[in-house]
Amino acid sequence: NAWKEHFHPLRIGRHLVICPTWRTVETSESDILIHLDPGMA
Repeated sequence: NAWKEHFHPLRIGRHLVICPTWRTVETSESDILIHLDPGMA
């Protein structure tokens, strides 16, 4: 599980946020949040 350290929330543009399922991120009401579980891929 050490590989999980390297996956952080990523903001793309003004409103799109991609976040691993094991992390939390602060978003605003206008943000679109996508939770991804990439596994070891």
